[in-house]
Amino acid sequence: MKRVISFSISILIFITLFEQTTFHCPVTGLKEDGSLPSPDIVALDKLKNRKNSPSTINETITLSKILTSGNDRNRFQNNQGAKITGYIFFAKKGGSEDCNCHYGKEEFIDTHIEIALSSGETSKKKVMVVEMTPRFKATHSEWRTNKILALKGKKVTITGWMFFDEKHWQNSKNTNPNGTNLYRATAWEIHPVTAFEVEQ
Repeated sequence: MKRVISFSISILIFITLFEQTTFHCPVTGLKEDGSLPSPDIVALDKLKNRKNSPSTINETITLSKILTSGNDRNRFQNNQGAKITGYIFFAKKGGSEDCNCHYGKEEFIDTHIEIALSSGETSKKKVMVVEMTPRFKATHSEWRTNKILALKGKKVTITGWMFFDEKHWQNSKNTNPNGTNLYRATAWEIHPVTAFEVEQ
């Protein structure tokens, strides 16, 4: 019995060390206990974890249009590619999420970036969120959160997939104008970000 327990502990240590150095989370995401999330969450995670860049860009999608007030749930589609230009309002590491299998290391979690229409914006209720995901961060060392935050106030152009984050409709002014915990204008995101340029 002791050998079995010792072997199990060794395997657990190996898996833990492997997870600390390798990102191998499935596109479905996983709950903290290692099981699959509910089907509706799996559907969202698959969109968040897209590995390819959009083959076409919808040129009619602009940051101004994304931030326009009013119920915007059906304003765009999750299969649309978009390219927007705006200013970095803030950036932070994503939290413990099913989509990234609750990994905690910087390179295995999303970087959340808040984008505003002007460098002088002061209200979170007037920003959109875009997210850099591990599958794209793996080939872009300059996409680490601290490096993005250092660009606060800078003008940037961001390309990627439109995504309506159902988890945050209640935190968005457009879909929940009378809410008490509003920290974004819209639940629409560019997620994942597939290209990121700093304008000179």
